[in-house]
Amino acid sequence: MSCSICNEEITADPNGWDGGHNAEPINNGRCCGSCNESIVTPARFGNYIIENGIKDIEYMKRDMLKMMDKIDDLNQSIINIKYLLKNKQADELQNIVDQQSFEDHKGVK
Repeated sequence: MSCSICNEEITADPNGWDGGHNAEPINNGRCCGSCNESIVTPARFGNYIIENGIKDIEYMKRDMLKMMDKIDDLNQSIINIKYLLKNKQADELQNIVDQQSFEDHKGVK
C-alpha cells in the first residue's frame, strides 16, 4: 500500500501494524508513519486550535502526557511479559496478572 501523501510504500510500524495511518485532514487515504508524524498530526493540532482556541492546548498537552505515561507503562508491561514467557517463568507471570487484576478492580463494589 502506498502513502496517500508522499506515495512511498507504507511499511509496518514497530508493533507490526502495516495498515498505515488515517491521513485526514490532509486527504481521505492512508499515510505512512513519517507523513503522519510530520504532516497529519500537526494539521490536526492546527485544526483543533482553530476550532477550539489556544487556551485548550494546555489541557491537551496535559492529557497527552498522561496518555504517554500510560503507554510507557503498557510497553514496559509487554516487555516484562515477553521476558517472562521467553524464560518460562509462568508463576511470576501469573503473579503479575493477578496483581494487575487486583489493581484494575480496586474500589469497585
